[in-house]
Amino acid sequence: MPEQVDYVEGFMVLDEHSIRSSSVAFPASIDFSPDFGSEGRKKVYYCIEFAVHDFQQDGSSSSVDNVVELVAGEMSHMRPHMYSVEVSYFDFLNRVRMEEESLRSQGLWDVAHPWLNMFVPKHGVAQLKDLLMDTVLAGDFQGAILVYPLLTDKWDGNTSAVIPSAPGGVMYIFSVLRSADPSRCGRGCVEEILEQHRRVADEACRAGGGIGAKQYLARQPTQAHWRSHFGPTWDRFLARKARYDPVRVLGPGQGIFPWTDSASSM
Repeated sequence: MPEQVDYVEGFMVLDEHSIRSSSVAFPASIDFSPDFGSEGRKKVYYCIEFAVHDFQQDGSSSSVDNVVELVAGEMSHMRPHMYSVEVSYFDFLNRVRMEEESLRSQGLWDVAHPWLNMFVPKHGVAQLKDLLMDTVLAGDFQGAILVYPLLTDKWDGNTSAVIPSAPGGVMYIFSVLRSADPSRCGRGCVEEILEQHRRVADEACRAGGGIGAKQYLARQPTQAHWRSHFGPTWDRFLARKARYDPVRVLGPGQGIFPWTDSASSM
């Protein structure tokens, strides 16, 4: 089944804003008025978007239709709310532009965007979802939550230094993409969002009992935290740093390595 689908992405639908969001790349005018529950007992819905490339060969259109029908038949979903669209390859690649235009129209493009991106092994997906529901999603949420499945054997271990250990060869990216409307969320609010994200990341990445996740573009408070973040690849990373940047000129802002005296005097 996986080899028949060229792209797959998921969305967590939390409220009416999530439904209207053009994070769903090619939305349709469907009658979807779900019950999101009440405060303290919220309901979450999930949207899956998958793409099949039509190579424009004889009979390829019917083949694409067959794949879509086959994949849909394997899923448990609300059938009246399934739809398909045919778009050009360029429009598919450029689909995020629609989200930019949507945010610009709402005055939410040139504002703070406190984001959180986590690599999560398959066995930790349900735990991370619960963790997000208890922290980040407990209050008012404005933005999108995307979920991407990835095959770990597609990653080059020499260039991708930090991904989680994922038995079964599947991991997921959870992207919490928020926009802080300045009329509703000032500096203190943004700082609280960042603190929520830090708590999620700390618990999800906690050694010896966490979910086994890794934070993308992490910001760690100490070198000991960085060592835990890199895990078994830390020694290799340290050796390459010593070889190619011995005076630690590159990337001082990340806080992984302090500048040496020789570097600061340059």
